[in-house]
Amino acid sequence: ANDAGDRVTPAIIALNGSEWEIGLPAKSGQASSKAIIKHNKRLMNCDWDEEDLSYVETSSSCRIQNDEKIVYEFETSETTLYSNPDNISTKIYAKLFTIASHSMSNEDDLKLVLAAPLHWSNTSRERLVKCAELAGFDVLQVISEPAAAILAYNIEEAVEDVNVLVYRL
Repeated sequence: ANDAGDRVTPAIIALNGSEWEIGLPAKSGQASSKAIIKHNKRLMNCDWDEEDLSYVETSSSCRIQNDEKIVYEFETSETTLYSNPDNISTKIYAKLFTIASHSMSNEDDLKLVLAAPLHWSNTSRERLVKCAELAGFDVLQVISEPAAAILAYNIEEAVEDVNVLVYRL
């Protein structure tokens, strides 16, 4: 569970003054924040397109520059900060690492299996792994999101034949 006792931490990040807020604090302050990013994962894909960029721009409240590489621009009362999708993902994973380490007696036990969209390239998956490792995790494997959905329900251990529909809306 996270700081608030919730088992879900939204992948939303906001800059509040000079502090990064991640998860529910970022989500709850989104109406007033001029520096919030939602759906960063769409731009972690090396094959993102204009539709992905437009979707992230519409749902976020910071400026996004697209000059060969994506750069987020955050204006605070003191300064302007710049970041990119990899740095934002690393910050989110660092928050998850902190949450996980509070419930573990040994940080060496913090191993991670990541789930990536099925259509992502190996390069996109490697970017995801690098972000998680920079945050402190030992990444064991990257699996596709449909495989993760099946594993979450122990379909692999079914004794009899089953039909399973995995659908991503």
